[in-house]
Amino acid sequence: MQNDTELKADEQRALLYAKRMKEFYEFLITYVVLGAVFLVVFHGEPVVYIIFAGLGVGLIVQGLIAFEVVSFMSPGWEKRLAEKKLGRKL
Repeated sequence: MQNDTELKADEQRALLYAKRMKEFYEFLITYVVLGAVFLVVFHGEPVVYIIFAGLGVGLIVQGLIAFEVVSFMSPGWEKRLAEKKLGRKL
């Protein structure tokens, strides 16, 4: 099996895309389930709406990153950061 240094750039991008999509859908499912539970248990409490509004903003940002509408931290980002810290190429 190949390690990360042997993966081609397109393979790294594909794996990063898959990871971001997985994280987005996990967050979405968690948001929906917790939202339903908290709305039933704490119906009418304003703090619940404020908390879920904040989490909703986080969900939107994560979705924009997952669907590559906003792009940063490309596959080579970690490698460049490590090279900067070491002061040499990996």
